[in-house]
Amino acid sequence: MTRDELTPIFDKIHPLPEVAVRVLGAVDRDDTTVDSLASLIRQDPLLDAACLRVANSPLMGVRHTIDSVERAIALLGRRALTKLVVTACAGDTLQGGGDGYRLERCDLFRHGLAAAVASELVVGRLTIANPGLVYSACLLQDIGKIALDAWVAERGEALHELIDDDIPFPEAEQLAFGIDHATAGGWLAESWAFPAPLVEAIACHHHPERAADPTVARIVQLCDLLCLMQGIGCGADGLAYQVPDHLLANLGISSNEVGDLSVDLAMRLVEIDSLASESITP
Repeated sequence: MTRDELTPIFDKIHPLPEVAVRVLGAVDRDDTTVDSLASLIRQDPLLDAACLRVANSPLMGVRHTIDSVERAIALLGRRALTKLVVTACAGDTLQGGGDGYRLERCDLFRHGLAAAVASELVVGRLTIANPGLVYSACLLQDIGKIALDAWVAERGEALHELIDDDIPFPEAEQLAFGIDHATAGGWLAESWAFPAPLVEAIACHHHPERAADPTVARIVQLCDLLCLMQGIGCGADGLAYQVPDHLLANLGISSNEVGDLSVDLAMRLVEIDSLASESITP
C-alpha cells in the first residue's frame, strides 16, 4: 500500500481541529505569549470547553476549579497547554472501534491516553527538553491504525498468521501490507500539518533508529510497550511485543525501573479510564 492509495482515506478521517494544530506549533516558540495562546483556543468554543473539562479532571491533579484557559496556564504552566489541547481533542479523532485491528470504540484513545500518562512517568526519570512533544506523540502514536483499519479487515488473515508465528506486530504489518501503522500515522500527521518533530515521533515509534532525534521515538515506544504489557488497548496486537534490551540501554532505564513504571501506571488507570469515557462522544 502506498501513500497515494491512503490519501483518499486520510480525507475521511476526523482530524484534530485546525486551532489545536496551530497551538501545538506555537506553544514552544519564544515569541508566543500566554494571551495569544488563550486567544487562539477561544476561536474554537468546543475546544475551549474541552480544554477546561480536561483541566478539571483528576488526570491533571488540580485541587482548584479552573474556569478559563488563562487560569489553567497560570496553575499548570505554559507547557501544560500542549497536554490540555491534545488530550481535549484527541478523543474525537481516536474514537471508534476497528474490525481490522479488533479494537473496541474507546480502545485507541484509552491506549494513547495511558501511553501519554506513562510518558510523564518516564520523563520524570530523564532529562527531556520538550515533554509536551513526547506526551502528544504518545497520545497520537496509533492514528495510522485508523487509516489502515479497513485494509486490515479485508486482508487481515495474512497478518494474523504472521502474528501467530511470533512475528512482532509492526514487522507482520510490513510483511502483509508493505507498510506498518506507524508509517501510515506519520503520513497522516504530515497531511494534517503537525509539527515536524511530532510527525517523526509518530512515524518512527516502532523503529526509533530511523528518527533524526531517536530519544522521543524511543520514549514513545517504551510507553507503548508499558501499556501493552498491561493489556491496555491491545486489539489485534495481542501481546505481540517485548521490551528490547537495547531500548532500555539507550534510554538509561533499568529493567527494575520498568517494573516500577508499570506499577505507577497501573495506579493511574482509574483516572485514565474516567477521562477516556468522558471524552468519547455517544
